[in-house]
Amino acid sequence: MAQGYFSQRPNKEIDVIGEECFDIIARRSFFQEFVKNDDDEILSCKMHDIVHDFAQFLSKNECFTVEIDGREEPFIDSLGQNVRHSMVKLGKGAPFPISFCSVKRLRSLLIDDNGDDEFWLTEVLPQLFDELTCLRELDFAMFQMWSWNGFIKEIPKNIEKLVHLRYLNLSRLKIEKLPETLCELYNLQLLNVESCQDLKELPQGFGKLINLMYLLNRGTESLRYLPAGIERLTSLRRVEKFVVGRGVVGSKACGVESLRNLNLLRYCYIYGLGDLGDVGEARSSELENKKTSLICFFILVMVMKKGRERRTKKFLKLYSHLQI
Repeated sequence: MAQGYFSQRPNKEIDVIGEECFDIIARRSFFQEFVKNDDDEILSCKMHDIVHDFAQFLSKNECFTVEIDGREEPFIDSLGQNVRHSMVKLGKGAPFPISFCSVKRLRSLLIDDNGDDEFWLTEVLPQLFDELTCLRELDFAMFQMWSWNGFIKEIPKNIEKLVHLRYLNLSRLKIEKLPETLCELYNLQLLNVESCQDLKELPQGFGKLINLMYLLNRGTESLRYLPAGIERLTSLRRVEKFVVGRGVVGSKACGVESLRNLNLLRYCYIYGLGDLGDVGEARSSELENKKTSLICFFILVMVMKKGRERRTKKFLKLYSHLQI
């Protein structure tokens, strides 16, 4: 999806087309060793060795993988202008090769590193964002699935230059906030901030990301609310953590009524429903009209005061027909 390989079909969503293509390939044993979660969703898998070798042979001029050890920055002089997809794995203390910035047409960049935060923020990221403006996929956490990365604690403001970006993975980084300029990435389809435990808020202009389909934000323990304007993201299919922010930060937070216009929503996890004042507020979300599209719907309520317990039971009764 990020590379634009799937074309739209009448009456069929592009993410459904992608899932069908993956299922067909998986049934033909191109992939193996699937790891799934409790909801039977695939978290990871491996490509069959023969398929992997054949894919590498076919894409040898378009894909470039490099593993760097040591403290001296290498000069990557073997990168040609035909390279479109690259993976960089850096050993501890190894610098990121700035020469990557010369590959202007790079579309995918996957980075695995545990380097120095200041160097990344002051030298690497600003230059990457300035030069690699054709990127459609940027992944800082591809190989750190079960650990937390501390090498990036802030995202530079010039990320707005990556106007073609569709897939952005910032999961498990130590970031506390995202810049407002991120909201200029109007082609963005997936934003992954899972397990960014220090992330306190999303940008106030979040509603400008009109093509966003997936907000992966589970494990964001410090996230207190979602910003107002979520109701404009009518392409959303999945919200892993919808935090009801009523009474927390006033008009900056969206309410549960923001779900009313999200007619394509298929997965939704709601937190903080007990903070609502009455059942009428909950009913304003009109989730009862989405029972044909919602596949997975959960309400997570932390009752902190006895006065909320009765309201919470009413809310759960209201949504009982949607719970799975």
